Amino acid sequence: MEIYLFRTFSWLQHSSSDQRFPGFSTPAVTNVFLASRITQLLNVWPSADGGSQCFEPPTRLISTGTRVCVCTKTPVVGAKGQTEVLRPGDKRDQMCGMGHLAWVICLLTVSQLVRSSAAQGFIYTKDSCLDLVPRHRDTLKMDEKKEEPNHVKEPTDNTTTTTNTTTTKQRPPAAPEVTMYSGDVQVKVMTSEDNYRRLKTLVVTLQSASYFNGFMLQARKVSGNKEIVGRFMEVPHRAEYLTCPNGTENTVVHQDAPLRLSNLSFTWMAPETDLGPIEFVASVLLNSATQYKEFKSGQLKLSLYPVSTKECAVAKSCFRYCMKNGGHQCKAHMSRYMATLEYMDKKTKVKITIGGQLPESDGYLALGFSKDRHRLSDADINVCYRDDADTVGVEHYLLADINHPPDLHLGELKLDSSDVDGDYVWCSFVRPLTGQDNDLLNLKDPHYYFYFWGMRNASNIFMPSSNHIKSSGRMMSLKDDLFNQIAYSGSRSHRRVPYTIVAAAILLLGVHFLCW
Repeated sequence: MEIYLFRTFSWLQHSSSDQRFPGFSTPAVTNVFLASRITQLLNVWPSADGGSQCFEPPTRLISTGTRVCVCTKTPVVGAKGQTEVLRPGDKRDQMCGMGHLAWVICLLTVSQLVRSSAAQGFIYTKDSCLDLVPRHRDTLKMDEKKEEPNHVKEPTDNTTTTTNTTTTKQRPPAAPEVTMYSGDVQVKVMTSEDNYRRLKTLVVTLQSASYFNGFMLQARKVSGNKEIVGRFMEVPHRAEYLTCPNGTENTVVHQDAPLRLSNLSFTWMAPETDLGPIEFVASVLLNSATQYKEFKSGQLKLSLYPVSTKECAVAKSCFRYCMKNGGHQCKAHMSRYMATLEYMDKKTKVKITIGGQLPESDGYLALGFSKDRHRLSDADINVCYRDDADTVGVEHYLLADINHPPDLHLGELKLDSSDVDGDYVWCSFVRPLTGQDNDLLNLKDPHYYFYFWGMRNASNIFMPSSNHIKSSGRMMSLKDDLFNQIAYSGSRSHRRVPYTIVAAAILLLGVHFLCW
């Protein structure tokens, strides 16, 4: 039994090493070829009715006490020199035929597994990070550079010998190289957004009407050295992260398994920096993982919003109000409210950007200036609003004091840019600092800064209660340094009594008790 099994598996291993059988292109024809070849090895020949029969009566080989059915043209003599002829119609004759059929099925299954494993010879590794070209498994073995020590004895001045150890690199035979796919299968790389936003996520989808066998997916800068950017946050269950240069988890590949894939979705997050135009690039394995082809998405540009917080107190002044889940750094995309002031044209103009959460329509975000900290007398209020149609606009109001509704200001504001991102609304506009146009407030003078939000109708805004209005806490002017102020919900500013006053009070109490 061991003899013909060894012959069969040796032939299967030799045949499957080329990943295909000469002259046979389909699995059905290949299986017929395998069945015929295996039956030849076992001296079992297919009959006209599709069954199996022997030219000579089957014999029983007695070698270790175990009965084994072997169909041969001549009786086989076992280790003990005993043979037994099975008579036609004997039950052992039927068992012999069924045993051959079982072995044929088992060997066919093994051959299919071997061929499937051979078809998955190309995979994506860290060596594919830059060129997106899959590597053969044997190539990976070559890169391991197996080394064996060689000991060489050299004489010294004292006629003794020393042993120096060198290494010799041994490489396995050259592995096959992957070829470019030129067929009709197309894989679309689609994104959920036309632009990318700082520290915001978007969904990337590999969509195909046909199956593919593997992939490598990255986001890359379009210009320059096309470096890999961003980070993948969520991947399908048949995918895994791969860390390539310039970041962690910036690449996704398929699991090392024989797969048929289609329509996969990934969640990717952009960094805070401006990357310029980017694109998503997918290298896809096709044709039973023997060929590959690259597919790209359209180019995505950086959205102006949310604004960057890295320039706060460096190139512009910033105020942010964050909820408890906004994190310690209170990034712009996590803040409840944010306002920035950036001076322009030799400090003759200021660019004001207001943004934050407006989950409901008919809401507004506002930035106000006044010299009255408590009543907001003669306050200049700049408003960014969102209406029922998700239209974003700016309005200018003049407030007599906190007890009166605001009135529209004579000096209108012109919207420079805006954006709606789910519940978040952003708008930017430019206004002069000097106040010479339409009696605008002169922002060069010291003022308190007020930050708040509320509801509006078609003709006016509704002021919130005074305890919902955040302020700068001190008067600020153009001469002051740029600031970066952060406030958190639920936090209260506790003013500490100077230590000199506390010490004086204790001293007076002590003297009082001593004298009393």
